[in-house]
Amino acid sequence: MRLSDKIVILSLSFIIIVSFGQVGVNAYQTHANAFSRAGDAHMIDGFSPRFKSMSLFQSDTLGESRKVTLEPVYSGPVGIIPTHLSIDKIGVDTFIEQVGHTANGQMGVPENTDQVGWYKHGKKAGSQGQAVLAGHVNDRQGPSVFYRLDELEKGDVITVTDDAGEMRQFAVVSKTRYPYDTTAIDEVFGPTSKQRLNLITCIGEFDQTARTHSERLVVFAEQIN
Repeated sequence: MRLSDKIVILSLSFIIIVSFGQVGVNAYQTHANAFSRAGDAHMIDGFSPRFKSMSLFQSDTLGESRKVTLEPVYSGPVGIIPTHLSIDKIGVDTFIEQVGHTANGQMGVPENTDQVGWYKHGKKAGSQGQAVLAGHVNDRQGPSVFYRLDELEKGDVITVTDDAGEMRQFAVVSKTRYPYDTTAIDEVFGPTSKQRLNLITCIGEFDQTARTHSERLVVFAEQIN
């Protein structure tokens, strides 16, 4: 084979390698862009546990998403999907429904007023962070599941179990009343290094105009076993 023919073949081989390399780079970039768009598409507008505020995942201007910086994820305590709640102090022994968030961004509530709702997009009970349960205080027929929630005091025990019977127990550490239109949602749903279970219900006077109670009671509890 002549030297000129070898040079032509080598040149063509180099062009082919470079071309396929560029195709690979383009394909990777396309996948990365698609992944980025998918991540953006899965950002949710926010929610609140029947609070008026929607500031957990939104800026003060509705429609402007909060920028989130992704950090390495480390393994932590294993939580459970709670299906049953027991609070001996106030006579609660009931099932737990899974709830999401409504169209206007608020945390959903259980359909049955004698049951409580676990926010399924949040933390599992016993994992690092704040798992949240919400329940009604009353309905047109009278008292509901969390009617006596305000009677809980520091040290009172709350027990949740899953379908397999695995249990997590929490002790009350504090309770706080928030105005219905509070913006302090991070205190209830925000990140923490502790294993918390927060119980929410309505409290205060009933506002006929807003068709809701004026305040929200949140009982904060931390895992003990």
